[in-house]
Amino acid sequence: MLKNRIIDLLPDDIYLLDIIEDLSSERLKIVIDSSKPIKISTTTKIAKLIRNSFLLDEYYSDGIRLEVTSPSIYDPLIKPFQYKKNIGRKISIKKISENKTFLFNINKVDSIGFHGLSDKNEVYIPFKDIESAKIIVDI
Repeated sequence: MLKNRIIDLLPDDIYLLDIIEDLSSERLKIVIDSSKPIKISTTTKIAKLIRNSFLLDEYYSDGIRLEVTSPSIYDPLIKPFQYKKNIGRKISIKKISENKTFLFNINKVDSIGFHGLSDKNEVYIPFKDIESAKIIVDI
């Protein structure tokens, strides 16, 4: 499977978040993240690693354009380390099986959830209870 083979190529501190295949535009987008900020030189290095591995030739014999990128502030939080990176920021979360969203400031994060502050009330939310979470961008 392509996903597992790409994961094997990534440095230890880089995580694969998503692979988006768009055959209509012949593009493969690989989204990576890390607990540290990702530099453009890192995405370039990883793109070269993937190209030099010949994986793309194996899976896309007619060729494909490769894009390696990090998530934007508009992309959802997926992994616990992403919550840690955003301590102090406001996020909007939708809990599983609830029809409304909640706003929290992230205060503290552990391996199974985070402590958030909402209207001066601190709550603990396990990651397993979150359907989606996005950073709120104040302009």
